[in-house]
Amino acid sequence: MHGTVGQGRRLGAALGVAWCVLAGGPGLSAAAEGSGAPPPGAGAAFQNLPREALHQVERGQDLHLIAGYYYGDARQWERIWQANRDVVKNPNRLSVGMALRIPLDPDWKQDLSYDEWLKGGGGARPAAPAPPPAGRRGAAPASPQGAAAAAGEALPPPAGPVSLLYKPAKGFAQTLRFAITGKMVAAGKGQTRPMDVDQGGRLRQVVEEVGADGTVRQALTLLDHRGADFSPANFGLPGLGETLRQEVNPLGKVVRVEGKEPGSVYYLSPFVYPDAPLGVGGSWQVRQQYRADDGTEVVEAGSCTLVRRERLRGEEGFRVQCQGSQTSGAGGRAQMSGTSTTTAVVRVRDGTLMHMEQRGQSSGQVPGQDVTISMDVRIVMDEEAPAPGTAAR
Repeated sequence: MHGTVGQGRRLGAALGVAWCVLAGGPGLSAAAEGSGAPPPGAGAAFQNLPREALHQVERGQDLHLIAGYYYGDARQWERIWQANRDVVKNPNRLSVGMALRIPLDPDWKQDLSYDEWLKGGGGARPAAPAPPPAGRRGAAPASPQGAAAAAGEALPPPAGPVSLLYKPAKGFAQTLRFAITGKMVAAGKGQTRPMDVDQGGRLRQVVEEVGADGTVRQALTLLDHRGADFSPANFGLPGLGETLRQEVNPLGKVVRVEGKEPGSVYYLSPFVYPDAPLGVGGSWQVRQQYRADDGTEVVEAGSCTLVRRERLRGEEGFRVQCQGSQTSGAGGRAQMSGTSTTTAVVRVRDGTLMHMEQRGQSSGQVPGQDVTISMDVRIVMDEEAPAPGTAAR
């Protein structure tokens, strides 16, 4: 939903800013949020593009129920599984908060919400459903990124409200591994041009100073990246081998970036923390507006919820889920819209992120063509050894 990389920033820019790189220019027009419908005024070529919805898994749901809602037939669960094999390794086990990509029929429309459908008896199962196959012994393990998000051990809820703040110590260092994968399809002038997107890299972050008011001065260095079309500037990142210094307040908001104009993509804030303590189930709103590197105005808005307390990779933390939308355009005219679902784990001891996954879709128009984008973004944080002379925490 939000941000670029850096202190675990959400790569929502993959759905908003990066499309400028992929599509070759500003543009794209708003679609109905979450509907999977093409944007108003889209051409005939756009109508023929694959339709998908994003479904966030809730407690008690399985592939049978989800297939029953979207297809009217619980036996079509495998259709959803095949579209999500990268994140669902065992179809018998779905994690709460997981975002699933749902392939939609061309004539599908949402008459009822999932809850309304369920209350109306839509969740009745077939007499003898074909159960998803059990996980095979010897099957290839999940990718490190996918496994990390699903492997958190649930812990008892905290005794009271939790204060989530970004509070690393001086000398704290992380290497962030990020990956952006997905598809973009551009159609226009009688041609359809599909593209596979596979970009990624490593970003090193070091806390240089922590002020009396909790403001953190940190240095970001892009160690390497992959993807011929990857442009660090589109993500508010330093160039390869360069260092970018920024100041971030305890709520995760970027307040100053050396040598960069306020309001630019370089000021796109990291993961934005709540400004008051809250309990499990509590939510907070987030809204950001910035200019992309090409001058396009981007607005992101959504909400985050503290889902549960858990242990991940031996560290105690809290799982947070965010849902939001993003619009962008030039000259004040909205030309692109997108939605995304993000799952992140925030470490208790310093408010840093350990892992995050985002799934999102964007659609709209570039002059002369219709474009749809579907992206997965994954970030894993690897803490480095403390610098010499740094006090142990």
